[in-house]
Amino acid sequence: MDGKVFSVKKIMPGVNTPPMHPNCHCSTAPYIDEKKYYEWLDSYDQHHMSYNDWVEWKNNEISRALAVRNGNTYGIKTINGQGVSNETKADLDKDIHKLLKEYPVLKGRILEISFTELSNNEIASARINKNLDLALKLNINIFKNKDMLHELIENENDVLSPKGSMYGYLKHEFTHFLEYQYAIDHSETVTRLGML
Repeated sequence: MDGKVFSVKKIMPGVNTPPMHPNCHCSTAPYIDEKKYYEWLDSYDQHHMSYNDWVEWKNNEISRALAVRNGNTYGIKTINGQGVSNETKADLDKDIHKLLKEYPVLKGRILEISFTELSNNEIASARINKNLDLALKLNINIFKNKDMLHELIENENDVLSPKGSMYGYLKHEFTHFLEYQYAIDHSETVTRLGML
């Protein structure tokens, strides 16, 4: 049995896990695929995910990339993305996936991601409309030009938030979504109490 790997779900004492025999001193140890582990570790500065989140993302990467191309980014309706590379869309999807895990209160609240024209070097903007719907606006002119996008993100002033990456920039916008969500939740409470 030395060196054999078994799924925890499939262990059977006496068959593939201790005790294997009378007076057994055999032991088990956790196993991690070394090749996959080093792939995760070598790319950590790009994805900033825990190992388990990264494995889940890698396993779903192909189907999620297809979802991005079919008009959705992590289940959010995405419009006007023509001309934006699939690689950029996949990076966007990965970062939104991570942010929605960090801020589950926002899951299902962001109704739209729209590639549109924004002012000069504004990369993204969190918006709320009169119906209290949340939307993420992305500068189409910047997202179509991958080099410009990376240059702007890398050189972005990070005084107010840790930017320097797509994830950091989007995290800044997601904090605005949290502010909006708090205001929405608070206004609904005030309305229910008859204070408005």
